[in-house]
Amino acid sequence: MATRPLAALPAPDTAHARVGGDADHLRARRAALARLPHRRHATGQCHVRHRGSLHADRALPLGARSLELLPSDGALRGRVEPRLHGSALLAAVPRLVSALLPLDPQRLRARARPWISGLCRGGTGGERSAQRATLVRVRDGLGYSTWALLLLTLLARGVRGYLSPRQATVRIFYPDGRSVAVPVGSTVLEASRSSGIPHASVCGGRGRCSTCRIRVSGDPALPPPSPQELRVLQRVGAPPNVRLACQLRPSRDLAVTPLIAVAASPGATHASSAAHHGQEREIAVLFADLRGFTRLAEHKLPYDVVFFLNRYFEAVGGAIAEAGGIANQYTGDGVMALFGVESGAETACRQALRAAAGMVDRVQGFSGSFGAELESPLRIGVGIHTGTVVVGEMGYGETRYLTAVGDTVHVASRLEALTKEYQCELVVSEQVLARAGLAGADYPRHELTVRNREAPLRIAVVAEARGLAAQIPADHARAEG
Repeated sequence: MATRPLAALPAPDTAHARVGGDADHLRARRAALARLPHRRHATGQCHVRHRGSLHADRALPLGARSLELLPSDGALRGRVEPRLHGSALLAAVPRLVSALLPLDPQRLRARARPWISGLCRGGTGGERSAQRATLVRVRDGLGYSTWALLLLTLLARGVRGYLSPRQATVRIFYPDGRSVAVPVGSTVLEASRSSGIPHASVCGGRGRCSTCRIRVSGDPALPPPSPQELRVLQRVGAPPNVRLACQLRPSRDLAVTPLIAVAASPGATHASSAAHHGQEREIAVLFADLRGFTRLAEHKLPYDVVFFLNRYFEAVGGAIAEAGGIANQYTGDGVMALFGVESGAETACRQALRAAAGMVDRVQGFSGSFGAELESPLRIGVGIHTGTVVVGEMGYGETRYLTAVGDTVHVASRLEALTKEYQCELVVSEQVLARAGLAGADYPRHELTVRNREAPLRIAVVAEARGLAAQIPADHARAEG
């Protein structure tokens, strides 16, 4: 399409005046429009000229005679400049571009619609400038606020570090010449661990064992031992200059010597495991012993005794495993079993009572299989107690086995020995009955004086173990069976 520039135009004629008004009004309006930035173009202004009346609600036909490219030098004086509203402009721009460039009008309209709609809705240039200025102020305000908060945070940290008092430290010296500086309030065991110095501590630094004992050199002013530390030191008969490293918190420099060396053997890596060091658990411990076995073994050949014992251990061990326990020691004709290593104390006590009843049943069946070879039926005595013990592996090399250590084990062994005195199958502590939910069971009660216990231990004498096991609530039996 050819366009022709209009260099000069005559004064407005009648048709022009009818459409756009008088020439003075048109000049003022053109001058106002020329000052708007969005009306300018780099090389000229594109005006639509059409003789006759114009309507804003319909798009103008953009033919060869209706489109002219006019210069922006103000030569269009006295001419008509009809206005296009947003909808007309939206429809006219793609046609205009398609007339100038060989492009698809539909593609141009789809691409230009968002931009042109935004311009049509954006308001006047003054309004957009005000909005842009507001956004700039908000952006700058957020940036300044962020930097201000960051600087205030750094300043506050610096002031706190300056005003806070310097933390005092103490230095602990070891026999190999090494020394460790730790903050006041730290234990000697923590000092050893922080510097990588090997230091034995089976209980994990809770003051429940004496393996972290140290000898303090010289005569420093040390804080007095806590009641828990004093109880442990008195039990092992430690002299006054021996303390527990996990409990001693020195307030001044001192030299120490660990009394129990950490062995560096091929099994040292395994020694760090919880199973080797042991863990405190509340479990039930069962001891069982075969009555009259010594007299029986005197009249049998050694191989016959071995065969007899293996059959006996098979019977009682099967009953223990069936109830959920672990038979960890076989000594002569005695058996030690642990219950609750992986469960709670309540479940452990119920399992131990059921195991006792099962052992009695299996021993009776085992006794009947020997018939006339036995002068009298075999009988066993069982003792059960519950409490806190240290459960872990013991032994050396490949000969390691799981066992428990503590007063609970000694008490259970003593209860088993009382079955001979009371001529019964089972002796249990009241703690076992209470944990099993059988505190109200009607059995003879006695008091027993136990070493290292201030109060006597109350026990129950059970003539038949099966009768006590039968009183365990059925819901517990189904859940644990």
